[in-house]
Amino acid sequence: MDTDSSNIAAIIRNGYERWVNDTYWLIMPFKLRDPGTQLKYARADQTASGETCDVLELSFGPGVGLTPKDRYWLFVNRKTHLIDRWEFVLQGQQPPPQGSAWEAWSGVGPLQLSLMRRFKGSQTMLRFENVATPATMDESVFTFARPKG
Repeated sequence: MDTDSSNIAAIIRNGYERWVNDTYWLIMPFKLRDPGTQLKYARADQTASGETCDVLELSFGPGVGLTPKDRYWLFVNRKTHLIDRWEFVLQGQQPPPQGSAWEAWSGVGPLQLSLMRRFKGSQTMLRFENVATPATMDESVFTFARPKG
């Protein structure tokens, strides 16, 4: 493989890794039934404000995704059916879990998305800005054409 090909391969791999990570941060509720995911009911839990949440545990089968040993706990509010927060232990980390509140639920086209994560025990926030969905999608954007030559 020449240098240009290896650079292109590295750029494609980096883009793929970012896409995999970022989709879990933004649209994870829509990925709960992806092939290789393992989703189970863990328990009921109370929030600080007294709301009841159903806690779902998300893990992955061997070799699934980039970090198959990641483990997530999703706190789904029984009244709103939205995720109030998640906790996670990522591959290579030790418990206790890290976590963040899922806030700023907003309509984005036909979707409801949480556009802010507030990390527990910290002033750190992650905001998703300028999020939009197209009214229609040209399916050809999902077709990869190999360069000739």
